[in-house]
Amino acid sequence: MHSRSAARIPLLLLLLVPLLASACGSPLKLAYGLRGYGPSGPDTIKHVALLAWAPTDTPKLAELLARETADVLRLRRNYLVHAVAPMRQSWAEACRIEATASGPALELQGVIAVRLLDAVMSEGKVAMTLSMELYRCADGALVSRSEAKEASDPAEADLQLLVSGYVAEFGALAEQHAAAAFILIKTLVDALPNPVLTDDEIEQKIELEA
Repeated sequence: MHSRSAARIPLLLLLLVPLLASACGSPLKLAYGLRGYGPSGPDTIKHVALLAWAPTDTPKLAELLARETADVLRLRRNYLVHAVAPMRQSWAEACRIEATASGPALELQGVIAVRLLDAVMSEGKVAMTLSMELYRCADGALVSRSEAKEASDPAEADLQLLVSGYVAEFGALAEQHAAAAFILIKTLVDALPNPVLTDDEIEQKIELEA
């Protein structure tokens, strides 16, 4: 698993996303939150792994989704993300990070999973549906789930600028999918609970993202 993700999206460009999506209304179609769960307390999830799933017939699409989600997450939520990777089988596989030469084994509190539910190219636009879930490792509880759908034109100039860093790395795959995914990911990340960090945890987050 990748332990960290470099932010490729300048904050100014991230602020464009609500403007780009506003013409079609909110992409958010479904949101669920576990009753009684709050941003602070003994059961609050802070230390997480981030997984992404996409059909295996589109190589590297899961990796692209994971990378985009990690970049947005670090800017808009307070999670300490210890691992970023495509999902292989189950979200639970990421609850424990095995010991390596560079660090000890680590038991995580939760897993954020983003999934591609649908992606269709029609009349020059990509209609995409993504979901995002937050799971608690201790008992397998689904803490949060949201779903968003949007159609966007990957040739739009503002969108091309927004995802140019991903295109440089992922090529044609990002040209077709990155813009639509980025708008949805921002919407889904904003629907996640936002944990309150202690001063020590803030320092840990800075170190993880350095």
